[in-house]
Amino acid sequence: MDSYVLINKRNKEIREMQKILNKNTYKYLEISPCDGISQRKLIKQIIWYMQIISDDSNDMDGGFGSKTLKNYLNNFNENKNSKKFIESVKILQCLLIINKCFLKINGNLDEETNKQIRIFKTMANLEDPFSKKKTDTINEELISGLIRSCGLKSRKTICCDTCLIMNQKYLDELKSEGYSIIGRYISGTVGGKYNKALSHEEIDLLIKNKFEVFLIFQEGASNKLQYFQDESAGERDGNKINKAMEYLNIPKNNIVFVAVDCDMLEHEFRKYIIPYFVKINKIVTKYRIGVYCSRKGAQILKELNLATGFFISGASYGFNGNIAASLPDYWNFEQFCVDIYVKTVEIDKVSIQTAKLIYLFKQ
Repeated sequence: MDSYVLINKRNKEIREMQKILNKNTYKYLEISPCDGISQRKLIKQIIWYMQIISDDSNDMDGGFGSKTLKNYLNNFNENKNSKKFIESVKILQCLLIINKCFLKINGNLDEETNKQIRIFKTMANLEDPFSKKKTDTINEELISGLIRSCGLKSRKTICCDTCLIMNQKYLDELKSEGYSIIGRYISGTVGGKYNKALSHEEIDLLIKNKFEVFLIFQEGASNKLQYFQDESAGERDGNKINKAMEYLNIPKNNIVFVAVDCDMLEHEFRKYIIPYFVKINKIVTKYRIGVYCSRKGAQILKELNLATGFFISGASYGFNGNIAASLPDYWNFEQFCVDIYVKTVEIDKVSIQTAKLIYLFKQ
């Protein structure tokens, strides 16, 4: 049921790129639709084309890894009139368009392309958070951020989330690596085995150590679609949120990010997650409701005014709601690397829109 003509109101530039990609990648992939729609197949074609133009016989597997990234970046050192350089710029321009930047695919690394690079880097907060300098450099952070929702997992950040209850040792270790913002759960356990809930004592300790905090709600098996297929889930979780926030003496109007931690198709998200958030919003009236979910999920809840803040599950770059979906410019947090250790503290790395710190917990 794929379409091979431009679908109404879709992007003509993407359609032209799809035609170029089909000519070059059909040996490795089936012919893909030329419909102007940013989708999973388009990303697969782009990765293959990166490898084809780099011409490395040891890197022809359709997977986006360090070798593909290195080879692709090296193409920008070629003569500007060479095929490698021109086609690499076309790929870059297509990726920028997929990520809601506005320009033409012409193979010229012109001022408009450099301008859009700077706009995207600023919006996605891809530069070193410890530096105020913003550039249009074509580097690992840029290309990784354009092609996968997780971006470059090794990049620096000042923000994280964790299910560990913080003590002074953990906070000292985090501070030593530059962390100053942390996401913590207002209630619940990890697999029913140990407590992950924030407490009055932990809040006092975080404040004493000058840590900013954002609040997360996730209980039960909300990493499975079946959790949200239960019609009572929204009412049950709404009551749990009220109880936990009131127990912690969280002041009115603070925000809590409610987790939707599983992959699903768009029609499933609309069928099950929308009613879930409708019920939560009806029950939780003293506090603002945010969401932790995919990029596409955030877009849906934003359009329906069912969430105020947006914590994007970017580390799950294989999610249907993340592949070929642009990072919404209203994002607040984005989790991009999970289950890492800062000395003895297990955390998930999180990027943050530093201009939108109103979504942090305030007393």
